[in-house]
Amino acid sequence: MKDSFIQDLNNNISISPSEKQYFLEKYILSVLNNDMKSLDGNLFTEYIVETENEKTIKFDAILSNSWRGIKGPILIEIKSDIIEKSFMEIAKNVKTLPKNNIKTFLLMVNRELDFTEYFLYTKIWSTEVGEGIELKLWDINHLTEKIFLNFADDNIGTNFSKIENLYYKESINTKKTRNSEEKKAKVLNSFFKSEKVVLFLGAGVSKEYNLPLWNELIHGLSKEVIKKIENLHYLEEDLLTKELSTLLGSNPILAANYLESGISNSAAMPSSNKVQKNFYSNLHDILYREHIASTDFPTQLKVIAEGIINSTNKTGIEKIITYNYDDLLQQEIHCINKKFEVETIFKESNSDIKDFPIYHVHGFLPQQEASYFNYSIEEQELIFTEKSYFDLQKSENSWRNKVQEKALKDNIVIMVGLSLSDPNLRRLLMETRKEADSKHYILLHSRSSEESDYLNVIDEKITNKFLKLHHSILEENFKKLGVEVIWYKNHGDISTILKEIFSI
Repeated sequence: MKDSFIQDLNNNISISPSEKQYFLEKYILSVLNNDMKSLDGNLFTEYIVETENEKTIKFDAILSNSWRGIKGPILIEIKSDIIEKSFMEIAKNVKTLPKNNIKTFLLMVNRELDFTEYFLYTKIWSTEVGEGIELKLWDINHLTEKIFLNFADDNIGTNFSKIENLYYKESINTKKTRNSEEKKAKVLNSFFKSEKVVLFLGAGVSKEYNLPLWNELIHGLSKEVIKKIENLHYLEEDLLTKELSTLLGSNPILAANYLESGISNSAAMPSSNKVQKNFYSNLHDILYREHIASTDFPTQLKVIAEGIINSTNKTGIEKIITYNYDDLLQQEIHCINKKFEVETIFKESNSDIKDFPIYHVHGFLPQQEASYFNYSIEEQELIFTEKSYFDLQKSENSWRNKVQEKALKDNIVIMVGLSLSDPNLRRLLMETRKEADSKHYILLHSRSSEESDYLNVIDEKITNKFLKLHHSILEENFKKLGVEVIWYKNHGDISTILKEIFSI
C-alpha cells in the first residue's frame, strides 16, 4: 500500500506540477529529518557542495552519517520524474565532487521505474562517475517500502499546509545570516564561470535612472486623464490625480484598462492605429519625463552591461529577457563598449540572431526611436492592459512565451528588479518546473522594522519573529515555482551582489 500523503499528492488535480514537486521534497525531507533525529544523525537541506574544479552545486539534502545500511555521507536529490537528459546532467555534476566527501548518491523519484530505466541509469552512472560514489536509485516502490511505511507521519494525511507549517516553525527558530546569501551568490558565480545564464529584468533595474515604477506610471497616466477636464487650477489637478491614482492603485491590470480608455480618443475605434499611437506616445513621454542620464555611479544596469560584455561564447550571460519598455541597458552597453553589437528583439523574426540578444517581451519604447532600424511605435504591441495579458496567456506559440519558456527549461535564470507578480511569468514557471534541469534565482528586498509605520512600535523580539515568518513564507512560495530567493537589505546592495556573481 502506498503512502496516503503521496497518493493524495499525485491524485490532486488542483495542485500545479511545481507545487507537487515542492510538497514532495518537503514531505520526504521532514520524514528523513524525524528518522535522523531518532538515530542521532544530521540532515542538512539545500546542501551546497564545492566541486574539484571550484564550482559549487546545490542538492536537496545530505545525510552526514550512514543510514539504514547505506554508506554515508549520503547526498540526496528528490525528483517528481527523471529522464535520460536530466540524469546525465546529474551524473556529470556528481563526477566533479570530491570522492572522499561523499560515499553514496541517493536519487528519489516519485514514479515507478522499469528495468530498462534502471539498467540505462546504472550504465550512465558507471560511465560518468565510476566507482568513487555509489548510486542508489529509489522509485516510488522503494520509497514506499524503505521510508513511507516505516517512518511516515500518519497525522499529516492530506493536510499539505501541515508540511509547510513544520518548515515555517523551523524558519522562525533558525537564525539567518548574511553568510547564507553569500553562499547563494557563490553558487551563481560558479554557474556564471562554467555555463550560460539568462537574466530576467524588471522595472526595479531602471529605477536608478528615475524611470517610474508601476504605481508611478499609473500616477503619470492618471494626470493625462485628469487634463481632459477643462479650467482646472493646478492644485485641483494635483488632488484629482492623486485621488484617481488611489482609486486605481488596488488593481494594476484594471487600472491599465481604465487609463488606456481614458487617454484614448473615445470617438475613434479602440483598435485604430491612431488611438494606439496616441496612448503609446503618452506612455513614452511619462516613461522618460524624469529620466536622469547615466553617471559614473555603478548602477545595476552598468554592472549587468559589464557582465554581458565580459561573457564568452560558452560562459556568462547568454541573453537578456526584459519586461521593461525602455532601452537603458542598450545605452549602458554602448557607453562601455561602442563596438559591442547588440540585437534588440521586440517582434517576431525568422532571421538568425548573430549579436547579443535583448528580448523585450512586453514591448519596446526606446528613448530615441530613430536609433533602431525598422522600429515604429505604431507597430508595437505592448503588454499593458488586461486584454493584452489575457491574449499573451492564450497564445502559447507566441514568440514572447517561447523565448521565456526556453530559458526557464534550459538555463539558470537570475531575476533582477522583478516581484514575480506577472501572472503569465508565474504560469510559465509552474508549467516548466517539471521539465527544467535547474532552479532559478530572484533578488528580493528583505523588509525591516525601520521601513514600517507599525513594526517600530512593537517589541523587537516579536517584530523579528514576524519578519522571519514573513520572509520564510515568501521563500516557500517562491520555491513552489522553482525559484530561490537571494535577500538584500538596501537597494544599493544589488549592484554588489551582481558584481559578486559576475566576478567584476
